[in-house]
Amino acid sequence: MAIAVIFTGLKRFYTSTQPNHDKILQVLRKKYGIVLYNQYRETANSICPFEQSGKVQVWDLLTARDQVNEDVIVKIRSDVYFTNSSIDVLCKEIDAVIAGDTDVVYLGIDFLHDYDKIHKRENARNCKKVTDFVIVARKNSLENTDTVTAALSTTVKSKSGNKTFFKILKPEARAIKVSCQMYLVRKEYSILDNWQIYWDWCQHYRKSEQAQEWVKNNRQLIGTF
Repeated sequence: MAIAVIFTGLKRFYTSTQPNHDKILQVLRKKYGIVLYNQYRETANSICPFEQSGKVQVWDLLTARDQVNEDVIVKIRSDVYFTNSSIDVLCKEIDAVIAGDTDVVYLGIDFLHDYDKIHKRENARNCKKVTDFVIVARKNSLENTDTVTAALSTTVKSKSGNKTFFKILKPEARAIKVSCQMYLVRKEYSILDNWQIYWDWCQHYRKSEQAQEWVKNNRQLIGTF
């Protein structure tokens, strides 16, 4: 059973992330077989009806989904960085969707609450925000594109995808939020290092001194992720 892998959004820091993404693609090709849909853009999409980034991200995913033939899709953004442990988590969650145990999985790291977690699962319906770095979904569990577009058009505050991606769910869809050691790249690197990427990224979040201190003081452990 082949799955669809969809790269969406603006191409950011791709010189650094491409080798990392090639690694995940090798794993997915070997384990599942994939059909690759490269929807990365160099500039903003002129036909997208939205300007706020959260809305644009949702629109990118759903319009790409409409071009996909496979039953299961995996959405990946250009600036996400996969540790080895997060690759294992991703494969487990893909297996769960293929098996029919769940319909939609949001993956990333909830830095404020789950900074040290390797694989934490929650019912996404009970969460205020989702981890939207990578999304695994049964295509038929995602809401109609026109319906979501109309809903987003009436929403004012939609800067972040961790709120707007709730809109993609059909009412009956079973959704899981997963926190794992998966980070976002915020600059180019000559050498990919788990801790350095995590540390540089977490500097953007000033709401949790405890989380930042944990990252600062656990360089060796994070290197093993």
